[in-house]
Amino acid sequence: MKILVVDDKEEGRKLLEAVLTHNGYEVVSAENGKQALEILNSDSIDIIISDILMPVMDGYNLLSICKSDPKLKDLPFIFYTATYVSEEDEKLAMDLGADLYIRKPVEIDEFIAKLKKTIDNFHKGKQKPRTGIFPKIEEFQTLYNKILVSKLEKRTTELENLLRLYNMFDRYVDDLIFWLDENGHFTSVNHQIEVYGYKREEVIGKHFSDFLTPKSQIVAQEHFEYAKNSQYSQDEYEVEAVEKNGSIVNLNLRLYTIREGNKFIGRFGIGRDITKLRKSERELKSSESRYQILFHNIPVGVFYYNKDLILTDFNDHFVEILQSTREKLLGLDLNRLKDQRVLPAIKKVFEGMEGAYTGYYESTTGSAVIYAEMKCAPIYDENDNIIGGVGIVHDITEKHNAEERLIESLKKNQRFLEGTVNALASAVEKRDPYTAGHQKRVAKLACAIARELNLDNNVVECLKIAGILHDIGKIYVPAEILSKPARLTQAEFDIVKEHPRIGAEILEPIEFPWPVAQIILQHHERLDGSGYPSGLRTDKILLEAMILSVADVVEAMMTHRPYRPAWSIDVVLTEIISNRDILYDSKVVDACVRLFREKGFKF
Repeated sequence: MKILVVDDKEEGRKLLEAVLTHNGYEVVSAENGKQALEILNSDSIDIIISDILMPVMDGYNLLSICKSDPKLKDLPFIFYTATYVSEEDEKLAMDLGADLYIRKPVEIDEFIAKLKKTIDNFHKGKQKPRTGIFPKIEEFQTLYNKILVSKLEKRTTELENLLRLYNMFDRYVDDLIFWLDENGHFTSVNHQIEVYGYKREEVIGKHFSDFLTPKSQIVAQEHFEYAKNSQYSQDEYEVEAVEKNGSIVNLNLRLYTIREGNKFIGRFGIGRDITKLRKSERELKSSESRYQILFHNIPVGVFYYNKDLILTDFNDHFVEILQSTREKLLGLDLNRLKDQRVLPAIKKVFEGMEGAYTGYYESTTGSAVIYAEMKCAPIYDENDNIIGGVGIVHDITEKHNAEERLIESLKKNQRFLEGTVNALASAVEKRDPYTAGHQKRVAKLACAIARELNLDNNVVECLKIAGILHDIGKIYVPAEILSKPARLTQAEFDIVKEHPRIGAEILEPIEFPWPVAQIILQHHERLDGSGYPSGLRTDKILLEAMILSVADVVEAMMTHRPYRPAWSIDVVLTEIISNRDILYDSKVVDACVRLFREKGFKF
């Protein structure tokens, strides 16, 4: 049985020919109704399968002519179409005498089944060739034109919508959109080309390779040739494009092959600029590389753990600190640590806070017992949920041991210093039994005043030493003057007035951590310049010396002397208050008064 296939699309004809031939039919084909009539007039055909929309002569006209021709009117005529698929289309086809109307797409088995059923019905006489209604030519033409106009209007609307879509792409899409002809020359390109420094007219007609680096030219040409010479319809790859100023940009290209039938007519492409993405990827890779170098070479232990407190990763130094092995540590449950003292700091991260621990730690999987400093911080996912923690461990055992040795050495030196100071003070007091204990009491009051003024411990320590030694210079004053039971003559007092200078000279060679010698030198100076030995005024006198001078005066007036009785505390305080900002610093005086009147200070 010979079947005539009529279709203007080559791929449609070839497909139908292959299907029918495979099922045992002989096939001849035509591109339009006119060619079909020529074949019908010169060859013996058993059945006609035709598309509807074709150039030169369409399927409706072919059917009408066939049903009007006595020689052809009995041939079974089947429409097989994807364009005319409405009920109105099918009604016109059946009115004109079509024997079967099949809409595309349809499964091959279903198509063959319908074809065989139609052929069997004809052979068995169950179905007679349909002659059609055959309306007047004017009526047929009117009806046909109505359908054709309707389809043209629909198609025009579709094309207008496509044009709007294209214009929208051209104006608003940030991707590069372009068309290439069959030789790879640009036929159209959207506004995005201007981003790269080119005007459209500079690109249209040029070959795509003119805008690529040499390496990318080879890649792009291979893809183009492969698409041109195969049924390859879509591909995606990356190229390096050259901007007008010579800069290189990375483009991700997605291209689609355009064909008319089997003829290759060009490619449609979309290019997305991924320069920033690739740069970010390179920077991220570089950052990761730097991190890995830092992670494995940093001289501290680094470890990671998940929300189940399972150890998930760590660096080599962490293994070394614990004197363990990677195999023993990986996957370790931190809840089961031998030394639980670190666990609160490790768990603290799940409260969104940093955890810290400093102290001794005994390794669970190794032999190490170390003095460590550990800090932990939370790790978040992209939704800001805490998924684990990271910890840093410093082995500060040697540092800790050195600090302990240093502290012990400092304590020993401090004891030695205090012993030496007390010995010196004792030597002075043995020469002047009437002032025994004076220096220690002065030191006590001076330290209390410093604390009342909120001075730091360093100043307090300084005043303790300076107070104990402030009269060390009296070691050079003759004993008979120091113990004289009557008032001193001017000559004797002049000798006594040298004791601050002598004390300073004695202590100057000693490397105290404070200006002890200067404080002792100035402890008899007064704000108005009436003091000795240098007659210094306010801004030249050290604060420590001002404190020591008030403490010295208060203690002296409150203590019995051979030439006078002790004064009461009220008389003493009245005396120093009356000399605020004259002889003594007002803040120091006020602090001293508060100690006695409000805080019950006693020597």
